[in-house]
Amino acid sequence: MLRVRRARIPSREATELYEKAFPFHERRSREHHISKAATEPDFYTMEVDTECGEFVGILYYWHWEQHALLFVEHLAIVPHLRGRGYGHKLLRLIELPETCIMLEIEPVTDTLTARRLNFYESAGFVRLPYPHVQLPYHCGGEPVVLELLSRQSNGLPATPTQAAILEQMLHTQVMSHIREKSCGGE
Repeated sequence: MLRVRRARIPSREATELYEKAFPFHERRSREHHISKAATEPDFYTMEVDTECGEFVGILYYWHWEQHALLFVEHLAIVPHLRGRGYGHKLLRLIELPETCIMLEIEPVTDTLTARRLNFYESAGFVRLPYPHVQLPYHCGGEPVVLELLSRQSNGLPATPTQAAILEQMLHTQVMSHIREKSCGGE
């Protein structure tokens, strides 16, 4: 059994895991993360523990109900608990009928990126053929070419329309701070 808490302000454990699991160019600053969690009603920050209170991991995602679309922005499990099914359990926690779940990963170039793709494929995700570039998380950063993956209850991959909606939401909401000339809020 897992205990889930929606944390507007990340715990010390969550912050440490986030900073270790994701390089600087793939994550928000703590201040920007707190600001997004406080001001964006579609942004969900979950911290997960075992029933005994041991910290398991984080799942940060966006849910746009009006588009039946959910975007997993960050998922990380503490290293000593990886390989025990917790990642799959967290993904099942956010499953909704008639909702497409999408996420982005790095192209497979080494053992680590191959393992990451294998994990998501074993959770029912499929690679999408649509080109995708992640906007930078920080002012002055470079965009990163990534791949999109999706999972739907009907077993079909995301449609081009769903992928286009995701791209729009990434630009207008998820990475909106980059549009601002001052990059305020970072």
